Amino acid sequence: MNWLKKFRWITILIVTGSNLLYLAPASIAQPQWDVQGLRRINQNHSPSVDDVVHYWETTATPMMAMPIGLYLWGAKTNDAKLKDAALLTASAEFITLSAVYLLKYIVNRQRPFRELNGIRKLGDAKSPSFPSAHAAGAFALATSLTLEYPKTWIRVTALLWATGIAYGRIYQGMHYPSDVLVGTFVGASTAWILHHYKKSWLNFLQHHLSLQITWTQNEQRLIFLQQLPLF
Repeated sequence: MNWLKKFRWITILIVTGSNLLYLAPASIAQPQWDVQGLRRINQNHSPSVDDVVHYWETTATPMMAMPIGLYLWGAKTNDAKLKDAALLTASAEFITLSAVYLLKYIVNRQRPFRELNGIRKLGDAKSPSFPSAHAAGAFALATSLTLEYPKTWIRVTALLWATGIAYGRIYQGMHYPSDVLVGTFVGASTAWILHHYKKSWLNFLQHHLSLQITWTQNEQRLIFLQQLPLF
């Protein structure tokens, strides 16, 4: 397919990572530093930090939905740059999470609270552990926003938020540090690649997915027109 050639780096990232992790033995996937790092973070806790981490994680879902709000606001204000940024960010999140969940079930690593003794579990999760979808999605969002809007306050806010999400997953006993590190890499690198191929990717979306959103002044509502098929 032509689109695979255009976005070969995304394809290489997903396919190569999937095959390497599939071939990696379990001993490599769980080094000693990984377990020690998990225990150090997970067991160094206090009730006040528990509350902060829990609150921080509740922001993950609404923040991940931010591109929808950005696109709708761009449609309302006729801001083409904002709509493009929203599409790039949403694309980074979608590709990242698709790759992450593929890797999760290929590697099929158990959550640390299920296979290690003495791990505090704050929350629950049913999917495999490696890599962290929270960390991946957070850094896909943060990286995309900082590349599109390279202002200091945006960079600091976005990266601090993403780092807090990633740290919280280890703190809560949901992930090993390596889960978070690989998730961070996949999310950030996917966002960077899409930003690097920004023009080609937006042209691809416009050609294969005809999406038009208009804001009617009288009725104050959005009209969605979507034409399929995608490919």
